[in-house]
Amino acid sequence: MNFFDCIIVGAGPGGSTAATFAARAGLRVLLIDKDLFPRDKICGDAISGKSMSVIKRLGMTEALQNSTSLPSWGVTFSGPYGDQVSIPFTKELNKPVAPGYICRREFFDALVFEQAQEAGATIWLQTTFTGFLQEKGTITGVTAKYADGAERQAFAPLVIGADGAYSVVAKKLGINQLDEAHYCGGLRVYYKGVTGFHPQNHVELHFVDEAVPGYFWIFPIDR
Repeated sequence: MNFFDCIIVGAGPGGSTAATFAARAGLRVLLIDKDLFPRDKICGDAISGKSMSVIKRLGMTEALQNSTSLPSWGVTFSGPYGDQVSIPFTKELNKPVAPGYICRREFFDALVFEQAQEAGATIWLQTTFTGFLQEKGTITGVTAKYADGAERQAFAPLVIGADGAYSVVAKKLGINQLDEAHYCGGLRVYYKGVTGFHPQNHVELHFVDEAVPGYFWIFPIDR
């Protein structure tokens, strides 16, 4: 039987981080994801200061710096009438660790996932969460299906749903995730040969009349 202290559905940065800390604390952890790693996600690829604080706790700062990531030291905004302002994240540009980084999700997510593996979490990849196991109205575990169609069960007193914006875990719980007042689409495209970025690799957010309340972002990426 597959008994664990904690089951986490979704091995993206959130799920893998939770799995890492739980496994390091001595818990028996099962981490489930429908994909294989590395895999890509639509994202701006920017890693904020708040995320950097977690990365430091994970002990993966050096791994991030040694990856294809690009250190970012600030943000630049522009308005509909051409006004522009650049704001540094810090006044100290000689710090060994930048306050922010830009890293493709296919690489960043794999780095965080590796932390969970190294911490000792049990990993089920190419495995789709299909539902909950229940006993007397209490969730006691999950059901899942491998890519080949084989079905499995796992038991734990705690199940964490970290399976993203279209969470199957949330749907199975009847949680409505769509807030129509704060819902929009996003489109990401990579371009080569783009020049004119800030020398400190600022991330850029551009607001134009045709897109408001949406915006365009331009983030430098790769070294």
